[in-house]
Amino acid sequence: LGASEWLLVDDQRAPHHCEMVADGVTGQTIPNNTGTNAEFSNVTIDNAGLADLSNDQIVIRRAGTYVVTYNWGTNTGGQLQFMSANLNVGGSVVRGNGLLQAREITANVILSGTTTLQLAASTTLVPSLIQISADASSRTVGTTEGRRTRLSVIEMVVSVKMRTLVWAGPLLG
Repeated sequence: LGASEWLLVDDQRAPHHCEMVADGVTGQTIPNNTGTNAEFSNVTIDNAGLADLSNDQIVIRRAGTYVVTYNWGTNTGGQLQFMSANLNVGGSVVRGNGLLQAREITANVILSGTTTLQLAASTTLVPSLIQISADASSRTVGTTEGRRTRLSVIEMVVSVKMRTLVWAGPLLG
């Protein structure tokens, strides 16, 4: 190698990527003032076996940094006082860490957020929803594409560049 050549050190790993969505046919009912785990029925992307549809969760298979995106939408049908999308990460609820909350809404609502998390292997990601309405009624999660409940994780894989210098002259001694 010459003194000006760069080597790309890459372990050839493909970033883990998984996305789960609700079915888009029947909306999930979210009771008033009750935290409810999101229900998923379809996996749109999963290159590493992360999706666990039977438990409505994603299971991280490799430690690393992940971009997590979550969204859900609803037609309020009345005055909605509070709505929050939370993410349970390995048993602990993450609130407001890129996940949004809405208050005093009388129109259709879509919550969407993105956060970056350092995650260990075997960490589970379980989204939950909560809504509180003035009339104490339940709400139904939207079924159209923009309002379907969705959870996506993408691993951030970083390559490292190194400069290697090689001396081609005689040894000094």
